[in-house]
Amino acid sequence: MDIIKFLEDAVNVCSRIIKFGAGIQSQARNELINDLQKICSNVETAYSNVLAQLRPIKDSYQDSAALAKALRTFAADQETRDSFKPDHLCSEVDRLLSKLENNLDPLKYSVDVSKIRALKQNIRFIGNVDAAIYQAYDEFARDLDNLSTELQLQPPDTSIERREYARHVIADFEDDLFSAVTTMREAKDRILR
Repeated sequence: MDIIKFLEDAVNVCSRIIKFGAGIQSQARNELINDLQKICSNVETAYSNVLAQLRPIKDSYQDSAALAKALRTFAADQETRDSFKPDHLCSEVDRLLSKLENNLDPLKYSVDVSKIRALKQNIRFIGNVDAAIYQAYDEFARDLDNLSTELQLQPPDTSIERREYARHVIADFEDDLFSAVTTMREAKDRILR
């Protein structure tokens, strides 16, 4: 999902700037670290919860009927959808970028400031990251629901291709989430070292 990659990029840039932002006052630096750690922890928790909800799908790959049911259940699970995006994520990321921009001397950190500005422009371009995250998830859920219908309409002995496609779709989504969780952990580690 492109929006997850955007979030990873924003967190990576922020963590590198905080780590190497010599000259940021100690109090401002501590606030930036706390803000970034909170964002990282919230995203890590959210995506770990969603990964756990993929288990029933993965357990049903060999049975078309069970797979169709698991796909539809996941697609319709409002609780999982709600946990996919931590509360106030967009405003927290935007606030962190603004704080970084305000605490860096643009003459000393022109490369970093330009990255911050580019990220802020991307946030404006996307409009509302929170809504974009939900939109990406909803598209994924619709795809799973459609795949479930396809599996239900095909005779079980001819659904091997659709089951393999489901495995591929879930693996891609899982890879995106694992990547995001790993990025969040690395960002926290980077600023703590």
